[in-house]
Amino acid sequence: MPRSQSILFGVAALVAGGAASWMLASLVAGYEERIEAAKRPPVKVYVAAAARDLYPGLPIAEGDLYAIQMRPEYLPDGVFLDPEYVVGRIPRERVLANELVRGERLSDPSSNQGLNVVVPRGLRALSVSIHDGAALAGFLNPGTLVDVLVTVKDPETEREETTTLLQAVYVLGVDSRMGSETADEARARRGTHSPTVTLLVDPSDAERVTHADWLGDLRLTMRTGNDAAVVKLDPPKAEKVARPKAAKVEAPVLPVCKEVWLWHGAQRVVLVVDDHGRPAEPGTCTPQQ
Repeated sequence: MPRSQSILFGVAALVAGGAASWMLASLVAGYEERIEAAKRPPVKVYVAAAARDLYPGLPIAEGDLYAIQMRPEYLPDGVFLDPEYVVGRIPRERVLANELVRGERLSDPSSNQGLNVVVPRGLRALSVSIHDGAALAGFLNPGTLVDVLVTVKDPETEREETTTLLQAVYVLGVDSRMGSETADEARARRGTHSPTVTLLVDPSDAERVTHADWLGDLRLTMRTGNDAAVVKLDPPKAEKVARPKAAKVEAPVLPVCKEVWLWHGAQRVVLVVDDHGRPAEPGTCTPQQ
């Protein structure tokens, strides 16, 4: 083998050996980095969560929140990493304890802080006057679910009939209380209000409740907190009302009448006369058989 070829072959062998050594070293270093990364704890961030149930209409205080750690890849959209952006906001709907606070469930911070900020899009807040036992004798609180019943009196029979108008309706407020407010706190914030219950309904149900309130008396029945099932109810059965039998009217007894034939030439004339021989009017006597 010529000397030049030997030198070229030796250089190529050195380059190949160096490249293999570099690749092996890189591979070993990569495995070592992965092993070190596996030993390190995963990176986590703090996320704002509800420390207790948060109710619509009540501003969120700092004590209503706490922070939990989560890995960034598991974070849902719209959560808050800093409680500073949550404190003072008003929930549009109930946020349960230990639930992550998400922006879509809070009111717009630039909007006016009134009842309108807690009413979801497409729904309506409707206040109806319900007193004493109809409002569950003081046990009704904001955030509960109720069924709305209406009792209407039939103007003809004077019979009262009760039907279930709506089921699983969310209660926004009772009197002027919202969320977990006491009566004194509500009075200090909004003043004294007449006894009312504010319901969250859609526009068509708002019309039905308003019409039913005009027709009759509204009542509420309370459900357990997580029971929102709609129950299929049988229509009320109409009670049979006994009607008095019509009095039997006997036909009057008519006197007996008879026919008399008179001949005028070849023409016969028939007359109806009574027992006294006087002409009888039609329907005033019974023809003799």
